[in-house]
Amino acid sequence: MKYIFILTILVFSCNQSPKVSEAQAADLQKAVFKIHDEVMPKTMKIEDVQAEIRTKVEKNTQLKTEGLAINSAMQAASDSMYAFMAAMTKAEELPLEQKVAQMQVLKTKGETIKTATENSLQKADEFLKKK
Repeated sequence: MKYIFILTILVFSCNQSPKVSEAQAADLQKAVFKIHDEVMPKTMKIEDVQAEIRTKVEKNTQLKTEGLAINSAMQAASDSMYAFMAAMTKAEELPLEQKVAQMQVLKTKGETIKTATENSLQKADEFLKKK
């Protein structure tokens, strides 16, 4: 009987997930919003840059393949950013532990989106400088 009691306590103590605090959630949320605030202005420029690339490709069809690839990369980064924002909104409504877990995922995704956005805009800038 004593062993069953000890086993029961052991099982229940192992099943308890680590507690997260409101402060952890707030810190993660700040980090995610910081990424958003850094990337969103760049994302908003993508449409204009894509138009510039289309214009350049129309004038020089030899650059079409490269221009389309760059536009595609920028569009993927932009689409990812809008999906990221939707996920941010949903995460805010989750219970605390789920919110923290989702914000950790979003922080990682946000950093990836930031890199993709910056890289695609840099390639676009280099492309637009070509003669």
